[in-house]
Amino acid sequence: QELAAQLDVIYHSGALVNSMSPYETFKAANVLVTQEILRLASQTKVKPVHFVSSTGVVSSGNAAAGTIQENSSLDTVAMPGSGYAQSKRVAEKLVTIARDRGLPVCIYRPGFITGHSQTGICNTDDIIYRMIKGCIQVESMPNLNVTLDLNPCDYVSQAIVHLSQRPQSLGNVFHLVNPQPLSMGEVYQYVASRGYPLEFVDYNRWQSQLVKKGNSPENALYPLLPMFAAQENISLEAGGISAQAQPVESKPVMQPFDAQNTNAGLVNSPVTCPALDDEL
Repeated sequence: QELAAQLDVIYHSGALVNSMSPYETFKAANVLVTQEILRLASQTKVKPVHFVSSTGVVSSGNAAAGTIQENSSLDTVAMPGSGYAQSKRVAEKLVTIARDRGLPVCIYRPGFITGHSQTGICNTDDIIYRMIKGCIQVESMPNLNVTLDLNPCDYVSQAIVHLSQRPQSLGNVFHLVNPQPLSMGEVYQYVASRGYPLEFVDYNRWQSQLVKKGNSPENALYPLLPMFAAQENISLEAGGISAQAQPVESKPVMQPFDAQNTNAGLVNSPVTCPALDDEL
């Protein structure tokens, strides 16, 4: 009650994150806490809620089929495969219900949030860094038909703060995605150019090498080995690893998330998404 009387606005960016656990693991932290925050926002006086979701709320299978519009309903889109992404999807649904009942909210869906563009400081336990380090350790990288939507954390935080301070943002959804994501081939070139001995191979061959060379706690991908070993193919999502296998194609899946609201809201601002170039 004291907080409800004092607070003017709520930014909800906290979540339990894990690539392997089922939905039940995340329900308390990611879903029920969001419900309590919405109750807090509506108690005593109305307070806007700025909710940080994830592009992972859309499964990679749906994303490959067409562009996902920011303000479109997710009700007709299939549930993602990972338990984390499912929990963010349910939490986002709660936020939209509160919005429809009159609570002022904004929803922000970042892609992969990566290290700081100026300092390089990052969460080395994240799936992207585990993937790159694990590939270096087994000396090969899989040729997957995915693009990596990497967004430096300083860009994401600055964009959310700027967008949240615009009154016209309330009620909208914002995709925080890199307009020029990287293909696995480009990631391979960047890593190989740093002198690491690395092969770029088809997924089945990489899978065999991972099971053979990475079957040790010293390998960064060791905690995820059951997922990689059990599937013929994988799909990387902002929420972790999709449980649904995806066919490997020579042409990468293009960026499926529209960002008109974000682009319009950041016009004439100093906030821009850094290019994923060699320097970065």
